[in-house]
Amino acid sequence: MNLIIFIASTSTLIGAFLAMFQFNTKKMLTFSTLSQIGLAIVPLALGNPTLAIFHLIIHAIYKASLFICAGRMANTLSEKAEISSDRSY
Repeated sequence: MNLIIFIASTSTLIGAFLAMFQFNTKKMLTFSTLSQIGLAIVPLALGNPTLAIFHLIIHAIYKASLFICAGRMANTLSEKAEISSDRSY
């Protein structure tokens, strides 16, 4: 059980760290999702599947809304998914 918690915590930290330094919106959302899935595995390892399912449902609703907004922004900004500091919106 401690190994599962360690792997899930490591996945959460690595996913969050990699998401912070992405300039591509799709990659940022992907690493953020990896981080959240790692976070949802921890309650499973601790024996609380209800909390894990609740977290996954809330995350799915939030992430679906975020993907819709990101797609709309990419469509509006001429299909560019890159975030750079030299562009002003």
